[in-house]
Amino acid sequence: MATPSLTLVPAAARAQSFRASLSTTPGIMQASILVVALVAAALWLTAHASIGVARNSVQTIGKDAVPSIIAAQQVRANLADMDANAANGFFSRGTREARAAYEADRKAACDKLVTAAQNITYGNTERDPILALVDGVQVYVGMIDTARSLGYPKGLDTLRSASALMHERLLPASDALDNANFNPLNKEYEASKSAIPGSVVLVWAVGIVMLVILIAVQAFLALRMKRMLNIPMAAATVILILWLMATSNTIRSISHDLKVAKEDSFDSLDVLWKARSVAYDANGDESLYLLESGSRGSSEADAVRDSEASFRKKSAMIADSPLTPDVLAQAAASAPTFKGYLGDELRNITFPGEKEAALEALKTYAAYMAMDAHIRELETSGRHQEAVDFCTGTQEGQSNWGFAQFDKALQSVIDINQKAFEDAVAHASRGLNWLPYGAVIVPILMLTLAWLGLIPRLREYTF
Repeated sequence: MATPSLTLVPAAARAQSFRASLSTTPGIMQASILVVALVAAALWLTAHASIGVARNSVQTIGKDAVPSIIAAQQVRANLADMDANAANGFFSRGTREARAAYEADRKAACDKLVTAAQNITYGNTERDPILALVDGVQVYVGMIDTARSLGYPKGLDTLRSASALMHERLLPASDALDNANFNPLNKEYEASKSAIPGSVVLVWAVGIVMLVILIAVQAFLALRMKRMLNIPMAAATVILILWLMATSNTIRSISHDLKVAKEDSFDSLDVLWKARSVAYDANGDESLYLLESGSRGSSEADAVRDSEASFRKKSAMIADSPLTPDVLAQAAASAPTFKGYLGDELRNITFPGEKEAALEALKTYAAYMAMDAHIRELETSGRHQEAVDFCTGTQEGQSNWGFAQFDKALQSVIDINQKAFEDAVAHASRGLNWLPYGAVIVPILMLTLAWLGLIPRLREYTF
């Protein structure tokens, strides 16, 4: 008969001895400490992963994508207003103010481009449009300088070419810079809506396993050693429950903050900045319409029609139907019937004072559109200089005054949503400040308290 291997006999004996030790009270307590240590490690890993998911979403939405998108939209608005003021600078009245505004827009756009270049997150998808904008702005400024040197009406063709450059290269490049961050923003936000709650569930799952172990060990001690309460183990149980509740509540709060930042604040900021940019652009078309009408050249008739059609198209992007008293009343009753950027904003009212500010923007835009109609009425009736004076006038009731009122009202709505966005991101960031410490301290505390609760009992079996 074959003799058992000499190496297998001790191994089998050790295994048998180990199994036997686990059936004893000291063995069970020692195994409990080991299991608590393993589950504590798992608890730290799941909590760390959950915090990482939340932190990545806050970073992408609150600090990378949205600020870059807003910067790109500000650049677009500055460029559109720059183009409008370049046209306004050719009128005989208001030239100094228009050229000062043009220069302010140029400086603001260049400054924001420098800032954007310092905050590149998504590689060439951001870098390429920034380079195109930097190069294109220089060419555009040179063309405007040439148009000014030729004067009106000789410089009108060059002004048109500069405006074409603005619309064919510069504004599309700013849109590309916007989209470079917009796509990652949407992707991250959609992912966060399932990833953050899922990570909380995982933390709770491991936490419940730890709770079951802690309660089971205390029940075991009560049965075997006739001690109804093990204070360290009980403390570990209470601390774990409180930490699980605090952690899950904080992460859920962060998820809510992200919703406020993205859906409530940013979605409004997005349409409001687009409304401002398009309004500036349409205002430039209004000026080109008068410049082309006033030059009376043989090639101006088509250009006049093109400028008017462009104005109508851009105005429809802001509000696609006439803003009659009935339409304004329906909007005030929280039932806007029109589409466009202002309609989108009125359907996304969230914050105190936002509805009133949005309605004021709508009201002042309706007043500006009525002023634009008066400009065209004066022009078509042969009263060109009156049309120009009314268009460039800054006195109450004149067009530039009316546009400034709309822009001011629009800024008020932007400010409300911008503050709400910043507050939501700041609140989410504060929540993330303490979570990493708790994720480390609590698992260590679980193991320490389990050790303190079980070691004195183990010593009772030491002779």
